[in-house]
Amino acid sequence: MIDAIAFKYRTGTPWMDLPEHFGSWKGAHNRLRKWASDGTWEKVFTALLAQADTEGDLEDRRRRLTSALTTSWVRSMARCETGRPCSA
Repeated sequence: MIDAIAFKYRTGTPWMDLPEHFGSWKGAHNRLRKWASDGTWEKVFTALLAQADTEGDLEDRRRRLTSALTTSWVRSMARCETGRPCSA
């Protein structure tokens, strides 16, 4: 599931065009939204940032995590809230 979400945001592929080997695009999209609403992503980011802090490369990892997932997710959710399809 994480691979499907990462692929979508890394490539900019619309949800409906995810390659079949990732499974259901609806399942990946729904899981992303569920994890966002129940705090799972925040817990993951917090744990990764704590690990990076102990390894001494916090700023580099923080920048990569923020740009790779958070920014893309926020843009996607903003489109959903405007009433447009959430496939981009």
